[in-house]
Amino acid sequence: MPLEYDTDYPISTLNHNNLYRIFSLNANDHEYLRYPKGAFSPLTITRRCSQVCMLWRDIIVGAASIWGSCIELNMLAQRRSDWRDEVLRRTSGARLSIYVHRVNAIHQSGIMHTLLVDLLQNHWERIRVLNIAVTSPEDIRDPRILNALGRPAPVLEEFLIQCSEEVTELSVTGGVSQGFHLFSNDARL
Repeated sequence: MPLEYDTDYPISTLNHNNLYRIFSLNANDHEYLRYPKGAFSPLTITRRCSQVCMLWRDIIVGAASIWGSCIELNMLAQRRSDWRDEVLRRTSGARLSIYVHRVNAIHQSGIMHTLLVDLLQNHWERIRVLNIAVTSPEDIRDPRILNALGRPAPVLEEFLIQCSEEVTELSVTGGVSQGFHLFSNDARL
């Protein structure tokens, strides 16, 4: 028997496609950092929307592309991996948009660094967006990260590394070969 949904509110008259489009737009709004302090991240908005009612939950939880659009390491770098594992499971095989927003947030011994390395090593062929903010280039000079960045990037559409320090010279020595080429000179960018 199909679920019945409360139709007393105007938003309940929107069809599934329109609701999906709204949820997708929310999941892809990574401009929230420019909003006033306290603005909610796309991952938080997506999670909260999935808890409003059964209709919204059915649409959001079943939409791998929505979850893949809001892989925010700052929100997923928790000691317990339950939520992180659930978000990654919900992405299924969808393309991933990975964001690390906090400057000085990647420390090679930290959860966020471990998660970033894992995503780059095990899901590289699914990464559509890679947007990382660091304090200095040293924060990402891990050979495992650099090796991933040297692989072909068949679906990568957006690549950004922001550094808060003034960088006068960027060297990728230490962990990569002399013939290193970003994305093996093979990316959609």
